[in-house]
Amino acid sequence: PYKPVIRVVGTVSFDPSYVAAIGTRVRGTVRRTFKFEGDHIKPNEPLAEIESVELSEAQASIATAEATHHAAEIHARREEDLLNKGLTTAREAEVAGAELLTATATLGAAKQRVQAYGGGTSGIFVLRSPIGGHVIERHVAPGQSVDSNVIGYKVADLDHLWIELSVFERDLVSVHINDEVQVAPLAAPEEKIVGKVAHVGEVIDPSTRSTDVRITVENPRSHLRVGPSV
Repeated sequence: PYKPVIRVVGTVSFDPSYVAAIGTRVRGTVRRTFKFEGDHIKPNEPLAEIESVELSEAQASIATAEATHHAAEIHARREEDLLNKGLTTAREAEVAGAELLTATATLGAAKQRVQAYGGGTSGIFVLRSPIGGHVIERHVAPGQSVDSNVIGYKVADLDHLWIELSVFERDLVSVHINDEVQVAPLAAPEEKIVGKVAHVGEVIDPSTRSTDVRITVENPRSHLRVGPSV
């Protein structure tokens, strides 16, 4: 059977599902940077270290909360034993139990606070990438003071890319989700990379009479770069 063929020029872009923006998460001073633009990294690999008084205080609060919890646990156990022997009142045992619950909640909150900061030891927060790929942006350097909302690194897995197209309204009838697509870089037209249609736009631009079509491609041999036309 005959199948219509549509030729369109598109632009290679990142697949957001394979891009990670790694934030500093704590206020402090950049101590060391391990990775730089273009470096290939593995998941959870260290990118940089930040010295943070804020994190150090949060870690110290765990030790204080653990000591308070231990004391409350001993007191509650003692009051329970005394109550069983008739040497104290139920009210005293209830107060001791309530103090233990409060200490337990305080300890849990202190641990969750440190966990939210990413853990670490001795006030050192380590930036780690949740995905493997290449470092495409770096915004921190040793000695730099940073806030908790700074994007320190941007990492992308370039084995998975998008291609953004603008397809004219008259051709949309021939474009469907999961249609096979052959992609060739303009600089190397002999290359044929197979992709598929992942999204067809729902809105027609009234000025160009076209809509956006998104192609997903696997790029394990790194034949495509982000930005060029294909």
